[in-house]
Amino acid sequence: MASPDLAARVRKICLALPGAIERPSHGAPAYFAPKQFVQLWPTGHHDHQFAHLWCAAPPGAQEALVGSNPKRFFRPPYVGGRGWIGVRLDGRVDWVEVETLCEEAYRTVGPHPDPVKSQPVPGGVVHELPADLREALITNSTALKAWKDITPLARNEFICWVEDAKQATTRERRIRRTREELEEGQRRPCCWPGCRHRERTGR
Repeated sequence: MASPDLAARVRKICLALPGAIERPSHGAPAYFAPKQFVQLWPTGHHDHQFAHLWCAAPPGAQEALVGSNPKRFFRPPYVGGRGWIGVRLDGRVDWVEVETLCEEAYRTVGPHPDPVKSQPVPGGVVHELPADLREALITNSTALKAWKDITPLARNEFICWVEDAKQATTRERRIRRTREELEEGQRRPCCWPGCRHRERTGR
């Protein structure tokens, strides 16, 4: 019989991984990021009537683990052909080992979107946020917070100031200054007359 907190322990391990979610699969807890990397069977499944999980694994891991400890690891049905590992969770469980296996399973089914880099970052009222300015903002939490706090009109001024640069070196300097000015609490680019594109569109 499964320990009452077994499912909770596996859930805590899996959901600590960036982007991981839980949803049922075949009536049991399963974890995805976005592909499935762990299937938990708290009360057993088919011929294996004991608590266990299946997890994705890199090439060769299944053979190595089953060969080294066949009482603890096994080739699971259905997904065993894809290299997944069956891990017994009855008896005394090494939770450090389970955590390592789940993390390896998560990496095996990657790549995973970076939760910071994939977050939405707003643009201006006329200008879309260019990729290089976005990259500069998301790598600086203080500047990013300030960017989200200012108005769309203010964001538009910073974007237009960057886009107005005629040379690559000027653009790079203005992106750096945008980040620095946001960190300093400024809400508009210094010494900038304003976005002429906004006047044309009436926004």
